[in-house]
Amino acid sequence: MTDEVKYKIILQDEVVFELEDSVVNHIPKLKEIFSNTLIKEAILNNIDPRSFSHILTIIKYRNANPDDNEFPKIIIDSIKPESLFDFIIVADFLKTEDLLKQASDRFKNIIEKNNVNEIRNIFNLLDDID
Repeated sequence: MTDEVKYKIILQDEVVFELEDSVVNHIPKLKEIFSNTLIKEAILNNIDPRSFSHILTIIKYRNANPDDNEFPKIIIDSIKPESLFDFIIVADFLKTEDLLKQASDRFKNIIEKNNVNEIRNIFNLLDDID
């Protein structure tokens, strides 16, 4: 598939990703950006590169293994809690609803299953009351 159309995505800190049609077509926001246009490059300044990379990994894996529904959960569960919110923001922006839901559910479970001090420790938050 070397003849697939390549798209260039430039993120914050000048991090560049080159994507094929097969990936762009599975990310609703990118599909929207590139549909009906000759433009093959987009600058997305406020997107966390690590979270974007996680989403790309999931999309590419799904393209190759459409019957494996466990892989996204494995990736999302491996994200450090302090980076989970960044992932949620990127998944929301890209309109990858199932990934957004899975990450939000993990975030919700962390909040529900821990007390305030544990949550502070998990997310490296300072105690603003002291």
